[in-house]
Amino acid sequence: MTEQRPICMIFEAGHGTCSWSGKEADGARVTFADGSVNNKFLSWTNLKKLLDFKQKAKEQPSD
Repeated sequence: MTEQRPICMIFEAGHGTCSWSGKEADGARVTFADGSVNNKFLSWTNLKKLLDFKQKAKEQPSD
């Protein structure tokens, strides 16, 4: 079994302005372990997109 480490820490869930899209939405204030996002509010949709993107990048073989 592989070691599991946190990717993203959720501090607060609610409604606010997404720092990625600038739109009002339900989402969460989050910080990513890699430092790419630090205490920002993201909509649930954009948070999922970012997590999917990071997972796919992690799975890509490095040249």
